[in-house]
Amino acid sequence: MLADELGATFLFESLSDDQLRALAPLGTEVRFDTGETIFVEGQPSEFLWVLLAGEMELLRHIGGQRIRIATASRPGTYGGGIQAFSGSAVAGGYRATAKALQPSRFFRLPSSELGRLLAEWSPVAKHLLDGYMQRLESIEATVRERERLISLGRLAAGLAHEVNNPAAAAMRAAADLRVAMKDLQGVVGWLVSADLSPDRMRGLLNLQNEAVGAARPPVPSH
Repeated sequence: MLADELGATFLFESLSDDQLRALAPLGTEVRFDTGETIFVEGQPSEFLWVLLAGEMELLRHIGGQRIRIATASRPGTYGGGIQAFSGSAVAGGYRATAKALQPSRFFRLPSSELGRLLAEWSPVAKHLLDGYMQRLESIEATVRERERLISLGRLAAGLAHEVNNPAAAAMRAAADLRVAMKDLQGVVGWLVSADLSPDRMRGLLNLQNEAVGAARPPVPSH
């Protein structure tokens, strides 16, 4: 019987026979083959998933990468059920993605039923868990906001680098132009003081053109 199997797990071993018989029909036994996804990070946590047999892994997206954070094969290992707690947001999502590492069986209990049973069987524990979930989500929201600010800071630094590079290039070009103008002024002054004949002047210009042509890089052939 499903009630007996639930009672054999560490999660439900403290429940009475009457409680186990009340719990079992509220959920469903679900089977997964190797590699199948059980639940997905961020999707509404509408169910509590309790491992009955098999093995699963939990994955989280951290820093743009999917990281394996845990594997589990012990019957009674669970995930989800976040919406059972009043401290959680209405659309509280799964904290990780779960995949089956081998053929596995799970007990799937709606979060609404989990919340009702907790309030009925252990109201003090339910109250404590509500407060715990509220603080946990507040901390996670702060961490997510900090990560967004860090990302924005990196983006701003990158944009500043892109913007500053053209400005720096323009400043270097202006400095090079000032140096070239000073050199040109010196050459013009020398030509005026040398009082060269037109033929000598043409000869110098031809020599300059030949030197410039020789300094040009060769055009690559296709």
